[in-house]
Amino acid sequence: MAVTTIRPRLDDSAHSSLRILTHALPAPSNEGFAFPTIISEVQSPLSPERTTWISHWHAVSGRFNLSQLPTTPPTTPAPPHEGEDYFTTKVFDSAVAVPDYQSMETGRPKLPGSVPSITTPRPAVQPSTVHISITERYIPPASATEFINLFDPASGRSLLSDRLVELSDRSGMLTFVYPTREGGRTFLRHYLGKCLDPLLRKMMIVRQLDADVCQRIGDMRAVASMPTYDELKARMQAYCNQITTSTGQNTTIGNKFKGKTGGRVQYSLVYSTRNNVVLAPEVWSDWWCRQEKPRIRDTFDTWIRNHPNRDRAASAASANKPVNYRTRLRDDPSEGGSMSYILEVLEGVKRSAPEKARELEPVGIEIGVFVIKKQGVQ
Repeated sequence: MAVTTIRPRLDDSAHSSLRILTHALPAPSNEGFAFPTIISEVQSPLSPERTTWISHWHAVSGRFNLSQLPTTPPTTPAPPHEGEDYFTTKVFDSAVAVPDYQSMETGRPKLPGSVPSITTPRPAVQPSTVHISITERYIPPASATEFINLFDPASGRSLLSDRLVELSDRSGMLTFVYPTREGGRTFLRHYLGKCLDPLLRKMMIVRQLDADVCQRIGDMRAVASMPTYDELKARMQAYCNQITTSTGQNTTIGNKFKGKTGGRVQYSLVYSTRNNVVLAPEVWSDWWCRQEKPRIRDTFDTWIRNHPNRDRAASAASANKPVNYRTRLRDDPSEGGSMSYILEVLEGVKRSAPEKARELEPVGIEIGVFVIKKQGVQ
C-alpha cells in the first residue's frame, strides 16, 4: 500500500494539529489492521522543529472499553522547546460511537401514498475536519446490509458516506480497505470452514445438533452478493463523481458533502489496487467470534425454544465442564441455556485456528484498497 499518497497538508504555523479517524471492522484490535503502520509512516516526516498535536479517534459501534482500544504509536520525542518536557504527550486517543452498519435494516420505509424519506450522512465527528481517515475490513460482514448501502448517500446507512463527509476539504484522505467476493470465498473455504465444519459435525453427533442449525451457524450469506474488485472499483469511481456533482447543487444530499464553508468539493479516487492478505489465526478467529456471536446466539436460542429438552441436556453437559466455564454461564444469565453451545462454537474455532494454520499452506484473502481525496474547488 502506498502510504505516502495519504500524507496530509499541515498548516505552516509552528504548532499544527493532525486529526486522524480509524474505523476498524468488525472491531478495533491490537493486531491485524494496517492503521498503526500508516500512522507511523505519517508521523515519520514530521519536522522535529515543530509541535504536531495528533488527535486519533477510533470509530466504534456497540459497547466498548476505552482501555482496550489500540493506542496510536507514539511519536519520537523531539528536543524540548517552549517549556515542553521531553516526554510531552502529543498523541491523544479517544473513541466516537458509530452505528453497526451490518445490523441496520436495508431499504427505506415506504407507506402507501408516502414519499420515500431521505436520510443524510451521519458523521461521527465534525464534518470537514479529519485529515486522515482509515476504514478497514478483511473478513466478510455478518450481513449484506453493510455493502448494499455503501454507495447510497440518501440511505443514512452508508459507511462510506459518513467517512467522506468527515474529511477535511484541504486534501483530506480516506484509505478504504474491503474484501472482495473472491476474498470472502477464500475466507469461507480456507479459514473458517477448516475450523468450523469439523466442530459442527462433532456437535451433531455428541450434542445432537440438527443439521439445519449447523448450516445456519456456518453460513455467511453476505459472501454470495459481495462485489468483485472490478465492480468495487467501478462503483467507487462512479460514487466519487456522483457526490462531486452533488456539491454544485443546492440539495439536501449535496449540501452535506460540501466543504467547510459550503463551497464545492472534488472527491477523487487517487489510488486503487487489489492485494492478497494472509490473516493470522488468532486475529481472524477473534474478529469472527466477536462479529458472529449475536447471530449464533439467536440461532441457538430459537433452536432451544423449539426443543426445550435440549436446555436441560446443555445444563447437564456444563456440569462436567471446568469451573471457569460454568462460572461464565452463571455470570451471563441473559444467554440462558444457549450459552454452553455458544461457548463450544466460539472457543472451538479459536482453539482450532492456530492448529489448522500450522498444518496448511497460508492462503491470501483478496482485498481492494482505495484512497479517496477530498479537495475544495475554487
